[in-house]
Amino acid sequence: MTLTTTIETNGTEIEVDLDELDKYGYYYLNEARNLIIRAIVYTHGTKDSRWVETSEIGTDYTISEVEVDIDELKRFVNAELNLTLTDEEAEHIATYYQEQGHEVVSHWMDDFSGDRILSKADYKIISTDVEEPLLGWEFEFEDLITRIAAITELPDREIQWKLFNAARSASPGDFEYSAKVELTGTPL
Repeated sequence: MTLTTTIETNGTEIEVDLDELDKYGYYYLNEARNLIIRAIVYTHGTKDSRWVETSEIGTDYTISEVEVDIDELKRFVNAELNLTLTDEEAEHIATYYQEQGHEVVSHWMDDFSGDRILSKADYKIISTDVEEPLLGWEFEFEDLITRIAAITELPDREIQWKLFNAARSASPGDFEYSAKVELTGTPL
């Protein structure tokens, strides 16, 4: 049983056989790479019992920053460090984390040939651990870390971890840094 899905492009419905496309995780690409389909395929355990629930289409993809839930970040910092962040401080942490995640995943893409990076996406999120996740945090948040250390008497490194984990916990992704895949373009 072939796995097909119907896509709509420019007002026309087209049936596509996903088994004939190159598969990278949730993403299916045709050889000419002018069609990319993100599809969630379900099964009852056999190849003959597969079906596609949802799909998104495009002709290309970009890697962009994940969203960080500022309120969740502030709640986590308050719970872990007994500190109420200002909106500006929370935005700064969120923005720094987003930029670092985008940079990490973009560099990671260089290690993959072709479109293999898509196989690392969990739904739309690409997430990875890095050797030194706190690199730069001590300088970027030096004043905030000093203020927290004076209140809590925690070591600077532990404060950095708590700030980092607040941002990570308030964003999608299973690992230290994340970015999201966005499909762009309309197939002809």
